[in-house]
Amino acid sequence: MVVGGAGIGLLLAWIFVQAHKRLPTDAPSDIALTLIEPYFMYWIAEQLHSSGVLAVVIGGLYMSSKRLVFLNSASRIRGTAYGRALFLF
Repeated sequence: MVVGGAGIGLLLAWIFVQAHKRLPTDAPSDIALTLIEPYFMYWIAEQLHSSGVLAVVIGGLYMSSKRLVFLNSASRIRGTAYGRALFLF
């Protein structure tokens, strides 16, 4: 479960980073995709009887380390503002 969850999270995060780099996206679509991707990681890992939580943690750490590669400046600024707005509620 542990190795499977970590591997699935890392693999899916790599796929998502490659998709972000290749797709023509703008800031709102980047924010929407980065909000949906952890749920997708969790669901796939659970369907394969692995740790969904670990998949999300490992995938999120990988994607956050690569955020400067696949997100442009507008996406990073708007994403930070959106994240702060979520904590107000």
